[in-house]
Amino acid sequence: MITATFCILLKVNSLSVFFDRMISSLNFTPNKMDVYYNEFFTPKFLVKYNPQLPHLLSKAEVDGGITSFSLYDSKYSNERVTPFFRAKILDTTFSNEQVVCVLEWVSYPTLYFNPDTHFLNNCLCDDVKLIFLFAYNQLDIRTAVQTNYLKKLLNPRLRWGKMVMIKDLPFIAAPVMFFGKDYFSIIPKKELLKVPNSQDITIREQEIISIKLFGLYENPNLHRNSQKKYWKVTSLSQRIKKYKEQTFSIDAISQYKKRYEKMKANHALE
Repeated sequence: MITATFCILLKVNSLSVFFDRMISSLNFTPNKMDVYYNEFFTPKFLVKYNPQLPHLLSKAEVDGGITSFSLYDSKYSNERVTPFFRAKILDTTFSNEQVVCVLEWVSYPTLYFNPDTHFLNNCLCDDVKLIFLFAYNQLDIRTAVQTNYLKKLLNPRLRWGKMVMIKDLPFIAAPVMFFGKDYFSIIPKKELLKVPNSQDITIREQEIISIKLFGLYENPNLHRNSQKKYWKVTSLSQRIKKYKEQTFSIDAISQYKKRYEKMKANHALE
């Protein structure tokens, strides 16, 4: 399954307009959806698609709005997976001006669009800032992760195609990658530019690093050395460790209590 994962920094006042445009551009008509709220509300699965969805999204995670969703066509079922789209608005509890959003298209055998500079040029603007765009074959990632220990010893090259997920941030040597300025705190720009086939480009006045390790639809087994080089040049294992330490150093219980207190305060004002 070919997947494009698009992470952006989006101004809240553009939230509904942006998602309305993204949904309208899908190559299928949404028929069913999964919707998720914050941890204080129960999610709903495979319910009838609501065209008002873009206007029901959470602008502050404690407001009871939808924080993430998945859209499916009429043929989709748990037994029959057809191309789908999903998106998530990350925690907006303490900032109502802009949010980090992750959008993902999953399709096969190909995506209906090219995850390239033309795509970014159509999506980015002053209200929409790129954090990253990764395009990859999800089946290759599963092979790399699920392969048993003995096979990994016999064929260690498989591990260079794996994905490591820390909360909502994927670490991967994807065939096609774009990085925005807000990603440079994770992997500095100068390190990304050391990767072969990297380019420093500008799209919509945004500073972006483009890296193409190989063609999106090429056999990844033929390009393990390129993936290995990306892991080594960017010191990706160390970056993962550092990001994990930073992410999980926050007291989750304290954060939960703060969110709950803010939600109660909001309801008291209504």
